Amino acid sequence: MSEIPQEPGNQPGRKSEAEDDHEPPASLGGSRMSVTLMDADALAPVFFAALFLATMLALAYVLHRFVADLVISFILVGLFKKPFEACKKRLTKNPWVASGLTTVAALFVIVAPAVGLVYTIVTEAASAYTAASISFESEGMVDQVHKFAHLAGVDVSSQKLLAYIEQLVGDVKDIALTMGGTMVSDLLAIGLHLTIVLVMLFYIQVDGERLRNFLFRLSPLPDNEDALIVETFKKVSRGVIVGNGLGSLIQGLLGGLAMWFVGFPSPVLWGSVMSLFAFLPLVGISIVAAPAGLVLFLQGQTTSAIAFLAFCFIQGLFVENVVKTKLMGSAMRLHDLLVFLSILGGLTAFGVIGLVYGPLIAMLFMTLNDLYNQEYRPKIALQFAGRGK
Repeated sequence: MSEIPQEPGNQPGRKSEAEDDHEPPASLGGSRMSVTLMDADALAPVFFAALFLATMLALAYVLHRFVADLVISFILVGLFKKPFEACKKRLTKNPWVASGLTTVAALFVIVAPAVGLVYTIVTEAASAYTAASISFESEGMVDQVHKFAHLAGVDVSSQKLLAYIEQLVGDVKDIALTMGGTMVSDLLAIGLHLTIVLVMLFYIQVDGERLRNFLFRLSPLPDNEDALIVETFKKVSRGVIVGNGLGSLIQGLLGGLAMWFVGFPSPVLWGSVMSLFAFLPLVGISIVAAPAGLVLFLQGQTTSAIAFLAFCFIQGLFVENVVKTKLMGSAMRLHDLLVFLSILGGLTAFGVIGLVYGPLIAMLFMTLNDLYNQEYRPKIALQFAGRGK
């Protein structure tokens, strides 16, 4: 008789396929945990997440020197969005041509005024230093300072006072020379970063929508929350550049005109300095106006000093509370103290670009705080409550 062949799964000493799928080999000690840990399908997501995070950090390290350039280029994209759209609609349908024309326009808008202003500032700084040295070392100024010192109860001779003023002028000269050397050495770096910004501006205008979609897909947040963060960036950049920037330029212009009217040398220089300090709320142009008024008092021009200080105070109050508020609109609804500290902290931590970084970080924090209270606080509370049971 012929034997009936047995199926492989029914042979003695052999387990069925179902048993093979559900029971671990004896060599692994029968541990389901060991199978899970060594299973490629289980390890793949963990390995991919670690690899993806590592490459993201490596890319961030490679590109971290260009973060400021990227931020500036995004700001320029927002500022030149309407000209780009108008150029693409009316002049050419090709986005590459429209972006090229807009980039060239941005180059002239940024570089031409900057070169003219720097040249004027450097020229007037040299003349201002010469005029200040002659004025401070003159006998009339020394006598005025000596008179005020005597009224304040400070007994100092005119010779010692003149020696101190000469030392002060020398220190200022050394600082000016150091700053001038640093500015010259940084010109090449400024040109390089300006080129990078313009290249970024060109490509972001062309592929802005693709970049936005890529970042939204990369982010685990809902698209509406990603859009809110992007809108926050636009508001801060608009508020800092258009609102605070244009308002500060107005204050510097009016302050320079006041300097010129009362006879101060180099009004363009001091007006530019006022524009820089006007970015700081609560303090503003008073950092320049107060010492200038004191110099007028020391020169015996009491009426001019009072008129100058009154004008600077009134125009500063008007521009800060009316013009800047009108220009910024609802762009930055932050408390003045938080804006002041964020700008100072940004300048300390990041340099000049901190004028944008500081308010941007503060505004993003307030936006995320609103999202936390509205969306994520209840969810986090429910998760912790579920774990506690």
